[in-house]
Amino acid sequence: MSITANKPLSPAKELFLSIALVAGEVSDETVREMKKDFDENTVRKTVINILKKNGYIVRVGEKRFYGYALTDSGFNYLQIKLPNKFLYHIFFANMSHIYDKDRRLKRRQLSLVLYQLYREGVDFSSHIEEMNQIFNGKSVSVDKPFFVTTRELGYVHTRLNTAYGSRLYGVIVTKEKFILVYAPSADCNLHARIEMSMYQSVCAALSHAAAPYNKNANIEYLYMYKSTADAADSFSEAGKRNTMTASTFRFYSKQFLKTSYLYVMNRHTYRLADIFENQRRQKLCAVFEEYYDIRSMKLRSAADANIRGRYGSTDIPVYMLWDLSPSVLTSAIGYVCQKGFGINDKVYLLCFEEDVKIVSEILNMNRQLAKHFAVCDLPYTEVDRYIRGEIAAIE
Repeated sequence: MSITANKPLSPAKELFLSIALVAGEVSDETVREMKKDFDENTVRKTVINILKKNGYIVRVGEKRFYGYALTDSGFNYLQIKLPNKFLYHIFFANMSHIYDKDRRLKRRQLSLVLYQLYREGVDFSSHIEEMNQIFNGKSVSVDKPFFVTTRELGYVHTRLNTAYGSRLYGVIVTKEKFILVYAPSADCNLHARIEMSMYQSVCAALSHAAAPYNKNANIEYLYMYKSTADAADSFSEAGKRNTMTASTFRFYSKQFLKTSYLYVMNRHTYRLADIFENQRRQKLCAVFEEYYDIRSMKLRSAADANIRGRYGSTDIPVYMLWDLSPSVLTSAIGYVCQKGFGINDKVYLLCFEEDVKIVSEILNMNRQLAKHFAVCDLPYTEVDRYIRGEIAAIE
């Protein structure tokens, strides 16, 4: 079959094939999410059925664990249609082991991450040239956030191939930050030792980068979960007490001084754009501080670093949690658990109304601790409209 290079792909078909290339598979979960945005007929008939009929993709896996992977013909087809979008030889390894269940777990999760990043306006085409410039100390203009996979990172900088076993999916590069992206689950927790080694490798690789990427404070974490249940489980130590067992909560605790965010995919919550720029983050925090009358508070030790202030004229500490930061939440839990914390003492957590359920679910895993927390919320839409000047006050 001849391929016409100058006939453009439809947006849905281009996205489907791009995810199949970069992730190695488009999972059934990702297909379901695509149908919400492109409708059933477009995804099923004009994308999947046509690509299967032409031999460009093949279905892999069982009924409840299936997905679609590129064939060699599909790989060549995409390379002809979009010759400049990706460095194809980097992803050629994804063409092998398409039926290996263990490899497919990470590929399937990555496909969902890529689709959510697409929804949030984060580009995941190849940005090797920009990464080379960053690691070599040259200034780079990043007008739009982009995502780089761990496979691409290892290609650009050999130091980033040294943390074997890391479950890092890649990084989001913004004009201000270098955000490490993880997508843990109840079945795939993080090993603190391995991921801390990965963090050290990233710091070393960026040590000669130009500002702002050469500052460790601008290296942040984003944990993307496909369900509220998986996000809540990440704070549980049930069955993970052994120090040799993977424990995402243990990793949170060791990195509590690092800026981090928790994001549940496919939910109405804060947008990733809210964390990409410090100015936007500060505006969101300022709204909560104004509404709840948060005042400055003298910190006693480094362990109190994540306390935002105190509530009004009281001595009740307040933690800013609108971004569901694991660092902040583990700090708050640690504050309540410290020696000398009174049986009737309280801690306030500030979050968006849409995230009260997940915060409560995490806290209620230990009801003895949960009684010490009060969750104060504001609706995301109204906060956003207030910042934009569309409303004079939040009711």
